[in-house]
Amino acid sequence: MVQQAKQTAWEKRWGWFKERAAGTQAFTRFQKLQASPFVLKGKEAVEDMRERWETSESPMVQKLQNMHESFTKESEMAVAMKEIRARDPNFSMQRFMTRMKEEIPQILSSYLKGDLEKLKTLKVGEEMVERMGGQVKAWQAEGSVVDSNILDISDMELVEVKMFGENPIIILRCVCQQINCVRDKFENVIEGAPDDIQSVHYGWAMEQNPMGSGVHGGPPDWIVREMMVQGMQAIV
Repeated sequence: MVQQAKQTAWEKRWGWFKERAAGTQAFTRFQKLQASPFVLKGKEAVEDMRERWETSESPMVQKLQNMHESFTKESEMAVAMKEIRARDPNFSMQRFMTRMKEEIPQILSSYLKGDLEKLKTLKVGEEMVERMGGQVKAWQAEGSVVDSNILDISDMELVEVKMFGENPIIILRCVCQQINCVRDKFENVIEGAPDDIQSVHYGWAMEQNPMGSGVHGGPPDWIVREMMVQGMQAIV
């Protein structure tokens, strides 16, 4: 049986991680653009037109809305997939998702162990490694040891394929079963419990590196651009 849980040790720590994400270059650039007077004025006009469009009860307008949403999403995905295959003609989404299902538990486990060098070999982006390193230092300063066991990964789902600047990104969702248990340096449990198993819902953004892997001219690497905890549920 699955039930909603109160904020766990995991969620508290991921809150810290999420706050650090707000300082990234991409996030800062986006915030400055959104705050410009030109953009704000344009947004007001667009929102007014959008409200009239979205609240229309005309069957023809509703049909056009559905067609537009479908076409826009398919077009963005088509552009991104074209670029992906231009860089890697043998790319297979099924193989990619199978690979991610194998690598995500390794990434999470390495992060929880504080093994930043291992994260780099698993193609975690520099900004992500830096933020993870900040959290690892916080754990070390507290004398906390987080359970690093990843019991299972399931429900791997493709959410979106789109361009991010000049590079394609693939956004995935998955669920990992993890143990919500934090110990001190003397191995005393200070948060959670050894049998407190949580279903943790993740979002992952993978960016295709424009350069080859460098191994015998292999295909481009996929870099972990972002990772986000979207929710947690206790399993009892």
